Amino acid sequence: MKCAVALSALVALTISASAYAAQITGGDSAAGVYDFQNGGPGSITIASQGLAGIAFFPTQLPGAYTLGPILPAVPAGPLVGGNFPTDGHQAVSITVGPFSLTGDFHFDLIKDHSSHPDILGSLAIATSTFPDFAPGSVADMDVTLTYGSGVQFLDELALTGGDGTWETISTFEIISRVIEPSTLFLLGCALIGLGVLHKVHVRPGAKNADEHLAATSI
Repeated sequence: MKCAVALSALVALTISASAYAAQITGGDSAAGVYDFQNGGPGSITIASQGLAGIAFFPTQLPGAYTLGPILPAVPAGPLVGGNFPTDGHQAVSITVGPFSLTGDFHFDLIKDHSSHPDILGSLAIATSTFPDFAPGSVADMDVTLTYGSGVQFLDELALTGGDGTWETISTFEIISRVIEPSTLFLLGCALIGLGVLHKVHVRPGAKNADEHLAATSI
């Protein structure tokens, strides 16, 4: 029983660490900013004319990304626990080596109270030649920002008003939700292992696990 529990725990840790390894990343934005303004008590707005920078994908030379405009400004808030719920969209276009991708970044949360706030959401992929990022699929997307003007956190902007702040992209990650074949192999091995352990621990002479449990409970 202890062996089965240990094996299950090991596989669970392995799956959680490696199940979604396919990843596209972006570096500092070389052009464009996100513009944040006070949006009323406890709220902000986010807008952009568009951003562009360098994109990366394993084994390929650096490529390029563009994130489209957010116009008109999208409201976010009210502030809850350092986070701003929101509902915005931004077009995404990425090219790295022979691969290209377009899609719609639906962001639903701005995570703040940090010098590097995050815009969190999902990417609905329209077209793609990237491995593990199939057209019609959805990937997780996290955009991390760096303050470009002002010193106040976004929550301070929401609570005290004042001048807005603009921010650039520090990095972003687009992570596929496709489970890697190696993870499926590990899961299969775990299930086989659990089955073997179960069979080994069935009491000799018992035709099945139910007879074994009945015998051991006497």
